[in-house]
Amino acid sequence: SGVYLDIIDGYEYWREQRGARRRASAATDMARLVIALARYARETRGRSDFIVIPQNGSGILEYLSPQLRTQYRAAIDGIGAEDTFYFGDEDENNPLALQTGVIENLGQFRDAGKPVFSIDYLTEPLLIESYKGLACSNGFIPQVSVRALDRFETNTLAGCDD
Repeated sequence: SGVYLDIIDGYEYWREQRGARRRASAATDMARLVIALARYARETRGRSDFIVIPQNGSGILEYLSPQLRTQYRAAIDGIGAEDTFYFGDEDENNPLALQTGVIENLGQFRDAGKPVFSIDYLTEPLLIESYKGLACSNGFIPQVSVRALDRFETNTLAGCDD
């Protein structure tokens, strides 16, 4: 039915390297890979309803030509983002640390009509409620979990109220 592509932000590592390992085309290459996967599934395999959701890498648009930016947005059906509001070194329950650049980047996808799936790794009820308010006020679809993703706890569901 689709793919959820993690580590799309891997282009950042290769783009920012120094010396022989640096790859200035890393963002363009990553976008082209995502577009090619979407085309292959939808056109070559005849799955026009195939869903493509990249995880992280919301800043990729700034490195793409206008044409490739348009193609990338058309190829994806939404975007996921981790640790957008509660960011830090802990696996769960980091302090509030708004990733303002990421939030702005995600807003571009939201404004283009793409759902933004936000996940922060929280277990404390007060943090979950705060996170839910922040995500919903930005027009994102919130979810909380533990970082290991080895269990699903229904008491941590955090959808927006209508």
